[in-house]
Amino acid sequence: MAKKKRLWVVKAGSQMVCGGGPLLIRAWMTQVAELKRKHGIEIIWVTSGAIAAAAERTGFHAPRGRTRTLPEKQALSALGQPMIMETYLLALGAAGLIGAQVLLTASDIDHAGRRRNLQNTLKTLLGWNAVPVLNEND
Repeated sequence: MAKKKRLWVVKAGSQMVCGGGPLLIRAWMTQVAELKRKHGIEIIWVTSGAIAAAAERTGFHAPRGRTRTLPEKQALSALGQPMIMETYLLALGAAGLIGAQVLLTASDIDHAGRRRNLQNTLKTLLGWNAVPVLNEND
């Protein structure tokens, strides 16, 4: 009988992703590779940090006393998401793995058909030995 693969979902928050930077992400992806190779554990990685990375890089911070508007958050996310993914893809590549960006909205989970599509996509990516890197699509 074939051994059933285990699936772990790991979440990395903005403070850790941005504060730890590329060296921490590279160490994490090295550990992901070891978990996959030595223990047969599949990993779905959930990350934050796109807005924080862009704010850090561009210096854009909401004026004192107000929060960012939705367009500001979306613009920062559009700037920061490629930055975050580039770091993950380089780290995964160094560990001999490939990564896949998966951007989600709440409706991807709430709507049965879209949730099924997400599940099928994740299953296919894992079957291809890719590491899905999920983030909320602001």
